[in-house]
Amino acid sequence: MLARVIGAQEAERARVARDLHDEIGQSLTSVLLGQRVLIDALDRKDPDLNDARKHAGEVRALVANALQEVRQLAFDLRPTVLDDIGLVAAVRRLARELADRHGVPVDVRLEGLDEDSRFAAELETVVYRVVQEALTNVARHAAASRASVSIATGDGWLQAAVDDDGVGFQPPPGRPASLGLAGMVERASLVGGRLAITSAPGAGTTVRLEVPRG
Repeated sequence: MLARVIGAQEAERARVARDLHDEIGQSLTSVLLGQRVLIDALDRKDPDLNDARKHAGEVRALVANALQEVRQLAFDLRPTVLDDIGLVAAVRRLARELADRHGVPVDVRLEGLDEDSRFAAELETVVYRVVQEALTNVARHAAASRASVSIATGDGWLQAAVDDDGVGFQPPPGRPASLGLAGMVERASLVGGRLAITSAPGAGTTVRLEVPRG
């Protein structure tokens, strides 16, 4: 059990580190470069103030973008909507973000529950994190034109499935090598659930999670 907890934590830390490096790190590097250009423009013997104002505006836009990425990362770490409103609202927000940021429409379907349904905090967190990781993979790797998230409950189980029509892949036998996929498996097992990944090259991917409601 301890090994599984540590594995899930390390997978989450790896994801955060990747996001910090790939997104926020690149944005802040752009800010530094923009600042250098602005300083060079002002250090000229006869500085062009209009040109300097233009560069200042560009730096301001870069800072605003970096700030938005920091806010997004904070939301990814622990979305307040998950605590305040619940699982369905948080998943719908993930779906909107994938559509807005990556142009992939996501259909959210419910069966046996409604917008206001609540579950144990631990179960909601596990389902949310698995859906989040699956949608992140859709955005980064699937080259999909559409995706769907299905959440259902009944017979003592809470179920979630993420489907896409992307390029697919050949799942490795045994434990997934990818930290993201391994993290999903570990999260499911920590609450007595199970996770299955179905995919093939050219056939899209389905991530299916079942966790007991207790």
